Amino acid sequence: MNLTVSTPFMSVIEAKTDKIHIPTMRGDWCILPRHADAIFTLQPGIIIYSGGDQTLAAAINAGLCVKTGANVTIATNRAVASRHLEDLSHAVEEQFRLEEEEERRTQTAMTQIEIGIIRHLLELEPNNV
Repeated sequence: MNLTVSTPFMSVIEAKTDKIHIPTMRGDWCILPRHADAIFTLQPGIIIYSGGDQTLAAAINAGLCVKTGANVTIATNRAVASRHLEDLSHAVEEQFRLEEEEERRTQTAMTQIEIGIIRHLLELEPNNV
């Protein structure tokens, strides 16, 4: 099967697989090549997929999974992939740390813009003495 995991910003995984385990709203599900076409609502969790003798993992933050023929496409807001399940926790923590850092920088920039606008408005206000 051809597995694609995408976020709104990038394609996180494109791989050939024999088996895919997904976290659905009704429990974990295993997708095999000869299964019927289907659509699944995913909950936050871990996708485990294997091809040959290699097993890989990815953490997702909910989403949709569509299986059509030999193609399995997963759309999610966030995804972090790892070659080893043991390393996935560290990869997720690092991704969250980076996102929190970016959010703090964005919030600081927005605060500076707001302060600048307020100062400018105060300068435009006529003196009512």
